[in-house]
Amino acid sequence: DLETFFTMVSQQNLQDWPLARYFALMAGGCWQGSRAKITLQGKPNYWLAKWQMPNDILNWPQIEFATMQLLHEAGFNVPARHLIPMQSEKWAYLIERFDLSKTDPGYFVPANILLTKSEQSNGQIDARQDTASYIALARCLRKYSSQAKTDVVDLFRRMLANLLLNNTHDTPHKFGMFYSVKTHQWRLSPVFGVRPTVDLDAHFSSKNRQGSGMGMGKSGRTRSIANALSLCTEFGLNIKQAESHLEELRLALATWKDVFEHCGVSGYDRQQLAPFIKLSDF
Repeated sequence: DLETFFTMVSQQNLQDWPLARYFALMAGGCWQGSRAKITLQGKPNYWLAKWQMPNDILNWPQIEFATMQLLHEAGFNVPARHLIPMQSEKWAYLIERFDLSKTDPGYFVPANILLTKSEQSNGQIDARQDTASYIALARCLRKYSSQAKTDVVDLFRRMLANLLLNNTHDTPHKFGMFYSVKTHQWRLSPVFGVRPTVDLDAHFSSKNRQGSGMGMGKSGRTRSIANALSLCTEFGLNIKQAESHLEELRLALATWKDVFEHCGVSGYDRQQLAPFIKLSDF
């Protein structure tokens, strides 16, 4: 009953998170992140639902749905998803819980468990010395993944996609490894929780791109193409191969306005996102 839970979410005191939200939605709630979520029984699998919050300026469920559709069309491994209208003209976004699949049961271990928490407060540290960086996760994949070469390159492409789409919430708990009981293999988990980061209180400037959620290259978490390519050899790529992946992604993600419009994202929301999604302006 999505409407019932949506009403609960709408009445939630936004200052009472995360603990109060956890108790309010204990039957299947998720207390991580700033957005109310709940796991729902589907046919046959489970789904994670997110709703618009009362103070949302943009329609974030629609935007996340559209972002995931864009990544799916760009060749990324994205779980099934739905966008469902509520009676109040709001929207609910649902994504299939790959970690609770009945058809492919297994175990999901997030990267914040696999990796050592970085003690460095300075985001400029070389990512090779950052214990919670893309480089650290690539090393973990090389050690445990059943198809390490493929997964490490896929991680590199995800790093580039997060950079190009200005997703600054690329923190370790948004990545992980999944063990399939059927195949007895550990693999990089599917993509989830990706959308552009928008600061409507500030004009676009280089400052908006200074901080990534995870270390990327020799300049740490600095969000730049040069930094993202600077340690491409850690992903098993030479510079020409890395640049080829970059250009391929630029072309694929350049369709974002059309994809977002097709997914129902309003003209106002697309206009607000446009200054932050700069596929070549670094």
